[in-house]
This record gives sequence, structure tokens and C-alpha cells, in this order.
Amino acid sequence: MECIRVGIIGCGHWGKNYVRVFSGLPGVRLAAVCDLDVTKTENARKLCPGVDVYTDYRKLLRGGVCDAVVVATIATTHFEIIREALNAGLD
Repeated sequence: MECIRVGIIGCGHWGKNYVRVFSGLPGVRLAAVCDLDVTKTENARKLCPGVDVYTDYRKLLRGGVCDAVVVATIATTHFEIIREALNAGLD
């Protein structure tokens, strides 16, 4: 079975829960996390060693490491990030 590579943009209040859940789902590989706060990405890396870490979501979207992304940022940023993710061919 092929794993879906997932990236999480935003590792704060809700994002850290997505990191925990996606890192344990069968058929899913948590491939990358992104947050402006390096402390939050390092906490995600502790939960899921080997995950790629970004502070710029655009680099994550262009990196070719994900098949899909979860956007867990503040609501006012969702439209822009999701539009760019869709334009990058990500679910």
C-alpha cells in the first residue's frame, strides 16, 4: 500500500494535534511541517523524527515532499495558503 505524504502548515494550537494524529495513521507519512516559530517545528520533529521542517510554507509547497497539506494557521491566512497549495497540485 502506498503512503500518502502529508504536510502540516501551522504547528500551533490545532496543528500540534494534527502532527500527533497524522504521525500515527496507517497509510500516511507525515512528510513535512511548517511554522514561523522554530520552537513549534522542533517540537513536531521530536514527535516525528525525520520529518522535513520549514519556516516558509511556500518552500514546503514547492518542495515536492507532500501529496497533501493540512492548513492549521490563523483563519485569515487560509485562503491564500490553500489557493497556493491547490495551484501547486496538492490536495
